[in-house]
Amino acid sequence: MKFYKFLLIPLLALIASVLVFFPLLSMEGAFYGYSSSLKIPDYPHQSGGKSSNVLLIVVDGLRVDMAKSLSSLTKFPVTTGTLRTKPPSWSNPCFSNIVTGTWQEFHSVTSNEFQEIIPVEQIFTFSSSSFVTAFSGDESSRALIGDTASMAYAPISSQSPEEEDILILKKAKEFLALKPSFLLVHLNQVDHYLHYSGISGEPTAKALRNIDSLLDDLLSDVDLNSYSVIVTSDHGHLDQGGHGGGEDVVLTTPLFMFGARIKPGIQVSGTQIDIAPTVAVLTGAPIPRYSLGEPLWDVLDLPLEVKVQAALRLLGERDQFAQAFFQMLKEKYTPVDSTPLESSTDYAAVFTTSESLRKNIDSQIQALVNTKISEERNSRLYAPIVGGLVILGVLILGFRRKWPFALLNAIVALILFLLAYREVLGLSFSFSILKVGSFLEFFLIFGIPLLLSEIVVAILLPLQLKSARAGELTKFLQKSLFSVSLILLFLFSLLFYLNGMSSPWHLPDFGLGFLELTLLLMIIWNGFFVLFVPPVFWLFWRKVRG
Repeated sequence: MKFYKFLLIPLLALIASVLVFFPLLSMEGAFYGYSSSLKIPDYPHQSGGKSSNVLLIVVDGLRVDMAKSLSSLTKFPVTTGTLRTKPPSWSNPCFSNIVTGTWQEFHSVTSNEFQEIIPVEQIFTFSSSSFVTAFSGDESSRALIGDTASMAYAPISSQSPEEEDILILKKAKEFLALKPSFLLVHLNQVDHYLHYSGISGEPTAKALRNIDSLLDDLLSDVDLNSYSVIVTSDHGHLDQGGHGGGEDVVLTTPLFMFGARIKPGIQVSGTQIDIAPTVAVLTGAPIPRYSLGEPLWDVLDLPLEVKVQAALRLLGERDQFAQAFFQMLKEKYTPVDSTPLESSTDYAAVFTTSESLRKNIDSQIQALVNTKISEERNSRLYAPIVGGLVILGVLILGFRRKWPFALLNAIVALILFLLAYREVLGLSFSFSILKVGSFLEFFLIFGIPLLLSEIVVAILLPLQLKSARAGELTKFLQKSLFSVSLILLFLFSLLFYLNGMSSPWHLPDFGLGFLELTLLLMIIWNGFFVLFVPPVFWLFWRKVRG
């Protein structure tokens, strides 16, 4: 067989590897360079009457089950529950959810690489002489709030996580003595040790004991007659440590509330973006413009008149959001006329109606999102059609050249890869499994299992084609490995149809996005495997056969 024929398939595989770099770069931009195109125009904010100050404590990475062991939080008449966040479930995006009351697709903080001030309004934005705010936490969170807080502190990160938390707590107690309207304390050591030792490691257990002691110290200084206390986390962790993806244990965070204006003994569930409007209602601060959450009404011990005023404020904010959102997507929206509600003295009816109108707006927003995503998806239908036709063409046109058999070998290789990845390595297809997120880490957990699986297929080839010579076996191995790329490209076309890779107005689904990213990387690596695995096999088989 002529030598140039051996180069054709490797050349095609290499071309495929080079070409998928472009969607790979596009996807990276969609994840890490995303910037929401929603712009809500300025309008006069409404403040409310102050019911209490608020102390918000965020224990980074604290899981729901781990939070139950914190004895410092059981000394008070407490309300407990859970809050849900959404991917990407990294610290900076989730912290931004908490202080803005809106999700990642609107505040544009989509990764921990984002180290600037959050580009939309947050609770600290309203700092003033009448609304004094304070922050004590790590440098990363400090960067997200910029200079908006009345008082802010972040220790230099050269210390150990334990030392940093001690300094953060010390400064928090100093701020607390000044009685700010809102104080946010962000503690980090639990997250740090969960990443490296998981939930069963002694460093994690020690960090949890440290946090319990620090919380006990801080809460002993809190006047619960003037402060509402909220304790939560930004995200959870896998058992082995890690977050960022969409697993329930990662997306569910604990919630403890007690003190002034908090009803004890209630089980509550909500979302992470409910914290900012809850803080706004308690402190009387304006509700951030991009907020999509709702106050945790069932927990708040407030006069009905105060709740009505807050509900009307929330309705007005949501109406403004909807007007901007519908205008961005070039759709018609009918603003809500709340004037009759504002003049009514039937507070119970006003509250019920206000909440009903707000929820109706939320439903309209979600319906529009679903419609637009469906329209985007339909515009990508060509991708799986083309991918399917390619596979079908290979099966039909290459029948006499053993391409169907090669595709079968490729399927075997991918099944072996899945077994190695899921059963041997114990990994899931989620950003949560990444400790570093580097190219090398991706290669170690995806590239090497794929390579080993293809080597197993190569070893089994002589059993399938017993009478074939080294050249024929090598040519067939090329077809089998190249077929892996064809299958991966087809799978990618299906995911691309479902999810796309980028959008000017919403984030792609991070669960499907991780699969898309994985497929692109595997196609790139497989292109190089086609280059060197068959020649190595040829040399090996020639030596074995003498």
